Amino acid sequence: MIIHRFSKGLKGLVHPIQVDRPEREAMLAAVEMRELVRSYRASLDEDLPLELQIGLNTGDMLFGDIGASVRREFQISGDTVNTAARLKSKAPA
Repeated sequence: MIIHRFSKGLKGLVHPIQVDRPEREAMLAAVEMRELVRSYRASLDEDLPLELQIGLNTGDMLFGDIGASVRREFQISGDTVNTAARLKSKAPA
């Protein structure tokens, strides 16, 4: 399972792990992330525009460090990743 932030700003958790039912684990992680954002937003004294959009997909992908020794960045790519990004862009905030 890999969770990656595709939008502006911070990147999220990027951690490949082996699980028995990746689709179920990804869905449960997404639900928990939404609940954490809702809970955090409710705990604030002011109304900040915290939004979370999630796109889930399963399949093969390429991932790893790309770049020179001076500037490296973790990247994930492939049709699976692109489909998840498209789903995320259509998800309600």
